[in-house]
Amino acid sequence: MLHPSEVGHLKTDLFRDRFPSNPEVTRALAAARRLGPEAVRAARRVLGPVDEMAPGPAVDLLLSFRATEAWEDMLDVIGAMAAPLQDTVLVREQLGFALNRVGRSREAEIVLRRVLDEHGPDSETLGLLGRVYKDRWRRAVADGDHIAARHHLRNAIEAYVSGFAADPRDVYPGVNALTLMELAGRQDANRDQLLAAVRTSGRRRLGAETVNYWDHAALLEIEVLAGDQATARDQCRHAAAAAEEAWQLQTTIDNLRLIHRARGDQWLADLLAELERSAEELRR
Repeated sequence: MLHPSEVGHLKTDLFRDRFPSNPEVTRALAAARRLGPEAVRAARRVLGPVDEMAPGPAVDLLLSFRATEAWEDMLDVIGAMAAPLQDTVLVREQLGFALNRVGRSREAEIVLRRVLDEHGPDSETLGLLGRVYKDRWRRAVADGDHIAARHHLRNAIEAYVSGFAADPRDVYPGVNALTLMELAGRQDANRDQLLAAVRTSGRRRLGAETVNYWDHAALLEIEVLAGDQATARDQCRHAAAAAEEAWQLQTTIDNLRLIHRARGDQWLADLLAELERSAEELRR
Protein backbone atom coordinates (compact mmCIF):
# COMPACT_ATOMS: atom_id res chain seq x y z
CA MET A 1 0.00 0.00 0.00
CA LEU A 2 1.05 3.59 -0.42
CA HIS A 3 0.97 4.07 3.29
CA PRO A 4 2.63 6.86 5.24
CA SER A 5 5.80 4.83 5.14
CA GLU A 6 5.61 4.89 1.35
CA VAL A 7 4.82 8.55 0.96
CA GLY A 8 6.90 9.89 3.83
CA HIS A 9 4.11 12.02 5.33
CA LEU A 10 5.97 12.54 8.62
CA LYS A 11 9.05 13.93 6.91
CA THR A 12 6.85 15.88 4.50
CA ASP A 13 5.08 17.64 7.36
CA LEU A 14 8.38 18.49 9.06
CA PHE A 15 9.87 19.66 5.77
CA ARG A 16 6.93 21.96 5.11
CA ASP A 17 7.22 23.41 8.60
CA ARG A 18 10.86 24.27 7.91
CA PHE A 19 10.48 25.25 4.24
CA PRO A 20 6.92 26.52 3.71
CA SER A 21 5.72 26.77 0.15
CA ASN A 22 4.32 29.86 -1.50
CA PRO A 23 0.53 29.84 -0.84
CA GLU A 24 -0.21 30.75 -4.44
CA VAL A 25 1.98 27.91 -5.68
CA THR A 26 0.33 25.51 -3.24
CA ARG A 27 -3.14 26.47 -4.48
CA ALA A 28 -2.12 26.25 -8.14
CA LEU A 29 -0.59 22.80 -7.72
CA ALA A 30 -3.59 21.57 -5.72
CA ALA A 31 -5.85 22.61 -8.58
CA ALA A 32 -3.53 21.00 -11.11
CA ARG A 33 -3.47 17.70 -9.19
CA ARG A 34 -7.22 17.46 -9.48
CA LEU A 35 -6.92 17.71 -13.28
CA GLY A 36 -4.11 15.19 -13.68
CA PRO A 37 -0.44 15.00 -14.68
CA GLU A 38 -0.72 17.17 -17.79
CA ALA A 39 -2.02 20.03 -15.66
CA VAL A 40 0.87 19.54 -13.21
CA ARG A 41 3.31 19.62 -16.14
CA ALA A 42 1.75 22.88 -17.30
CA ALA A 43 2.11 24.29 -13.79
CA ARG A 44 5.76 23.25 -13.79
CA ARG A 45 6.39 25.21 -16.97
CA VAL A 46 4.88 28.31 -15.38
CA LEU A 47 6.94 27.88 -12.21
CA GLY A 48 10.22 27.87 -14.12
CA PRO A 49 13.45 25.91 -13.65
CA VAL A 50 13.29 23.47 -10.74
CA ASP A 51 16.86 24.20 -9.63
CA GLU A 52 15.92 27.87 -9.16
CA MET A 53 12.86 27.12 -7.00
CA ALA A 54 12.81 27.47 -3.23
CA PRO A 55 12.78 24.06 -1.48
CA GLY A 56 9.10 24.28 -0.48
CA PRO A 57 7.63 24.79 -3.98
CA ALA A 58 10.08 22.27 -5.49
CA VAL A 59 8.94 19.56 -3.09
CA ASP A 60 5.29 20.53 -3.62
CA LEU A 61 5.84 20.02 -7.35
CA LEU A 62 7.48 16.65 -6.73
CA LEU A 63 4.63 15.47 -4.52
CA SER A 64 2.07 16.74 -7.03
CA PHE A 65 3.55 14.45 -9.67
CA ARG A 66 3.47 11.64 -7.13
CA ALA A 67 -0.20 12.34 -6.41
CA THR A 68 -1.00 12.02 -10.13
CA GLU A 69 1.10 8.84 -10.45
CA ALA A 70 3.54 10.50 -12.85
CA TRP A 71 6.56 8.51 -11.74
CA GLU A 72 8.90 9.49 -14.59
CA ASP A 73 8.10 13.15 -13.94
CA MET A 74 9.09 12.61 -10.30
CA LEU A 75 12.47 11.33 -11.42
CA ASP A 76 12.87 14.26 -13.80
CA VAL A 77 12.06 16.80 -11.08
CA ILE A 78 14.48 15.18 -8.63
CA GLY A 79 17.20 15.16 -11.28
CA ALA A 80 16.65 18.89 -11.86
CA MET A 81 16.74 19.86 -8.18
CA ALA A 82 19.65 21.72 -6.63
CA ALA A 83 22.15 19.29 -5.10
CA PRO A 84 21.48 20.21 -1.42
CA LEU A 85 17.77 19.50 -1.88
CA GLN A 86 18.47 16.26 -3.73
CA ASP A 87 20.52 15.12 -0.76
CA THR A 88 17.72 15.49 1.82
CA VAL A 89 16.31 12.28 3.24
CA LEU A 90 12.81 13.22 2.10
CA VAL A 91 13.85 13.59 -1.54
CA ARG A 92 16.07 10.50 -1.49
CA GLU A 93 13.16 8.47 -0.15
CA GLN A 94 10.94 9.80 -2.93
CA LEU A 95 13.68 8.87 -5.41
CA GLY A 96 13.64 5.31 -4.11
CA PHE A 97 9.85 5.28 -4.29
CA ALA A 98 9.75 6.54 -7.89
CA LEU A 99 12.53 4.24 -9.09
CA ASN A 100 10.63 1.27 -7.75
CA ARG A 101 7.44 2.44 -9.43
CA VAL A 102 9.10 2.58 -12.85
CA GLY A 103 10.55 -0.92 -12.42
CA ARG A 104 14.09 0.05 -11.44
CA SER A 105 13.92 -2.09 -8.33
CA ARG A 106 17.63 -2.65 -7.82
CA GLU A 107 18.40 1.08 -8.01
CA ALA A 108 15.57 1.79 -5.59
CA GLU A 109 16.99 -0.71 -3.10
CA ILE A 110 20.46 0.84 -3.34
CA VAL A 111 19.11 4.36 -2.72
CA LEU A 112 17.06 3.30 0.30
CA ARG A 113 19.79 1.15 1.82
CA ARG A 114 22.23 4.03 1.57
CA VAL A 115 19.78 6.24 3.46
CA LEU A 116 19.52 3.57 6.17
CA ASP A 117 23.30 3.15 6.31
CA GLU A 118 23.80 6.90 6.73
CA HIS A 119 20.88 7.72 9.04
CA GLY A 120 20.00 4.49 10.83
CA PRO A 121 16.70 2.59 11.10
CA ASP A 122 13.71 4.67 10.10
CA SER A 123 10.10 3.55 9.77
CA GLU A 124 9.45 5.42 6.54
CA THR A 125 12.64 4.33 4.79
CA LEU A 126 12.14 0.73 5.88
CA GLY A 127 8.52 0.89 4.75
CA LEU A 128 9.66 1.96 1.30
CA LEU A 129 12.24 -0.82 1.24
CA GLY A 130 9.55 -3.29 2.27
CA ARG A 131 7.49 -2.13 -0.71
CA VAL A 132 10.43 -2.81 -3.03
CA TYR A 133 10.58 -6.41 -1.80
CA LYS A 134 6.79 -6.77 -1.84
CA ASP A 135 6.68 -5.74 -5.49
CA ARG A 136 9.44 -8.25 -6.27
CA TRP A 137 7.37 -10.90 -4.50
CA ARG A 138 4.33 -10.04 -6.61
CA ARG A 139 6.35 -10.28 -9.82
CA ALA A 140 7.85 -13.62 -8.77
CA VAL A 141 4.38 -14.98 -8.00
CA ALA A 142 3.13 -13.80 -11.40
CA ASP A 143 6.11 -15.50 -13.05
CA GLY A 144 5.52 -18.73 -11.14
CA ASP A 145 8.93 -18.52 -9.45
CA HIS A 146 7.93 -19.82 -6.02
CA ILE A 147 11.47 -20.01 -4.61
CA ALA A 148 12.17 -16.35 -5.42
CA ALA A 149 8.70 -15.41 -4.19
CA ARG A 150 9.35 -16.91 -0.75
CA HIS A 151 12.69 -15.10 -0.56
CA HIS A 152 11.22 -11.71 -1.46
CA LEU A 153 8.25 -12.23 0.85
CA ARG A 154 10.57 -12.98 3.77
CA ASN A 155 12.65 -9.87 3.01
CA ALA A 156 9.52 -7.72 2.81
CA ILE A 157 8.20 -8.98 6.14
CA GLU A 158 11.56 -8.37 7.82
CA ALA A 159 11.78 -4.82 6.45
CA TYR A 160 8.26 -3.97 7.59
CA VAL A 161 8.73 -5.50 11.05
CA SER A 162 11.95 -3.49 11.42
CA GLY A 163 10.10 -0.37 10.31
CA PHE A 164 7.46 -0.76 12.99
CA ALA A 165 10.13 -1.51 15.60
CA ALA A 166 11.96 1.70 14.59
CA ASP A 167 8.84 3.78 15.37
CA PRO A 168 5.75 2.03 16.77
CA ARG A 169 3.75 5.22 16.21
CA ASP A 170 4.01 4.56 12.46
CA VAL A 171 1.53 1.71 12.17
CA TYR A 172 1.76 1.05 8.45
CA PRO A 173 4.97 -0.99 8.42
CA GLY A 174 3.31 -3.15 11.07
CA VAL A 175 0.12 -3.47 9.02
CA ASN A 176 2.08 -4.50 5.95
CA ALA A 177 4.09 -7.04 7.94
CA LEU A 178 0.89 -8.58 9.32
CA THR A 179 -0.74 -8.78 5.91
CA LEU A 180 2.28 -10.51 4.40
CA MET A 181 2.58 -12.83 7.39
CA GLU A 182 -0.99 -13.91 6.68
CA LEU A 183 -0.12 -14.72 3.08
CA ALA A 184 2.99 -16.56 4.25
CA GLY A 185 0.91 -18.61 6.68
CA ARG A 186 2.81 -17.28 9.71
CA GLN A 187 0.08 -17.63 12.34
CA ASP A 188 2.39 -17.75 15.35
CA ALA A 189 2.79 -16.00 18.69
CA ASN A 190 4.97 -13.30 17.17
CA ARG A 191 2.20 -12.46 14.74
CA ASP A 192 -0.36 -12.19 17.57
CA GLN A 193 1.93 -9.97 19.62
CA LEU A 194 2.61 -7.74 16.62
CA LEU A 195 -1.12 -7.49 15.86
CA ALA A 196 -1.87 -6.42 19.43
CA ALA A 197 0.88 -3.77 19.35
CA VAL A 198 -0.12 -2.42 15.94
CA ARG A 199 -3.81 -2.38 16.88
CA THR A 200 -3.09 -0.39 20.04
CA SER A 201 -0.97 2.08 18.07
CA GLY A 202 -3.60 2.43 15.34
CA ARG A 203 -6.40 3.13 17.81
CA ARG A 204 -4.23 5.62 19.66
CA ARG A 205 -3.68 7.53 16.42
CA LEU A 206 -7.41 8.26 16.18
CA GLY A 207 -7.11 10.21 19.42
CA ALA A 208 -4.44 12.50 17.97
CA GLU A 209 -5.09 16.18 17.34
CA THR A 210 -5.03 15.67 13.59
CA VAL A 211 -6.40 12.52 11.97
CA ASN A 212 -6.02 11.90 8.24
CA TYR A 213 -6.85 9.30 5.61
CA TRP A 214 -3.91 7.07 6.49
CA ASP A 215 -4.95 6.86 10.12
CA HIS A 216 -8.39 5.54 9.18
CA ALA A 217 -6.98 3.29 6.46
CA ALA A 218 -4.46 1.83 8.88
CA LEU A 219 -7.10 0.97 11.45
CA LEU A 220 -9.35 -0.41 8.72
CA GLU A 221 -6.68 -2.90 7.67
CA ILE A 222 -5.81 -3.72 11.28
CA GLU A 223 -9.42 -4.48 12.18
CA VAL A 224 -9.81 -6.59 9.05
CA LEU A 225 -6.77 -8.59 10.13
CA ALA A 226 -8.22 -8.87 13.63
CA GLY A 227 -11.58 -9.99 12.22
CA ASP A 228 -13.56 -7.12 13.81
CA GLN A 229 -16.21 -6.60 11.14
CA ALA A 230 -18.12 -3.76 12.84
CA THR A 231 -15.06 -1.60 13.47
CA ALA A 232 -13.68 -2.38 10.01
CA ARG A 233 -16.92 -1.21 8.37
CA ASP A 234 -16.86 1.96 10.46
CA GLN A 235 -13.27 2.74 9.46
CA CYS A 236 -14.06 1.93 5.83
CA ARG A 237 -16.63 4.74 5.82
CA HIS A 238 -14.22 7.13 7.53
CA ALA A 239 -11.41 6.27 5.12
CA ALA A 240 -13.63 6.76 2.06
CA ALA A 241 -14.74 10.16 3.38
CA ALA A 242 -11.18 11.27 4.20
CA ALA A 243 -9.55 10.23 0.91
CA GLU A 244 -8.49 13.13 -1.28
CA GLU A 245 -6.89 11.19 -4.14
CA ALA A 246 -7.82 7.91 -5.79
CA TRP A 247 -4.36 6.40 -5.39
CA GLN A 248 -4.75 6.55 -1.61
CA LEU A 249 -7.82 4.34 -1.75
CA GLN A 250 -6.23 2.12 -4.40
CA THR A 251 -3.32 1.40 -2.10
CA THR A 252 -5.68 0.25 0.64
CA ILE A 253 -7.73 -1.75 -1.86
CA ASP A 254 -4.63 -3.58 -3.06
CA ASN A 255 -3.69 -4.66 0.46
CA LEU A 256 -7.22 -5.71 1.37
CA ARG A 257 -7.34 -7.79 -1.80
CA LEU A 258 -4.30 -9.68 -0.56
CA ILE A 259 -6.08 -10.44 2.70
CA HIS A 260 -9.25 -11.40 0.84
CA ARG A 261 -7.21 -13.78 -1.30
CA ALA A 262 -6.07 -15.54 1.87
CA ARG A 263 -9.46 -15.53 3.62
CA GLY A 264 -12.22 -15.20 1.04
CA ASP A 265 -14.66 -13.52 3.47
CA GLN A 266 -17.79 -12.06 1.84
CA TRP A 267 -17.93 -9.12 4.26
CA LEU A 268 -14.42 -8.15 3.16
CA ALA A 269 -15.50 -8.36 -0.48
CA ASP A 270 -18.30 -5.92 0.37
CA LEU A 271 -15.79 -3.48 1.92
CA LEU A 272 -13.62 -3.73 -1.18
CA ALA A 273 -16.57 -2.92 -3.42
CA GLU A 274 -17.36 0.16 -1.31
CA LEU A 275 -13.78 1.41 -1.50
CA GLU A 276 -13.61 0.78 -5.24
CA ARG A 277 -16.74 2.89 -5.77
CA SER A 278 -15.21 5.71 -3.74
CA ALA A 279 -11.94 5.51 -5.71
CA GLU A 280 -13.83 5.67 -9.00
CA GLU A 281 -15.69 8.78 -7.87
CA LEU A 282 -12.39 10.51 -7.09
CA ARG A 283 -11.06 9.67 -10.56
CA ARG A 284 -13.93 11.48 -12.27
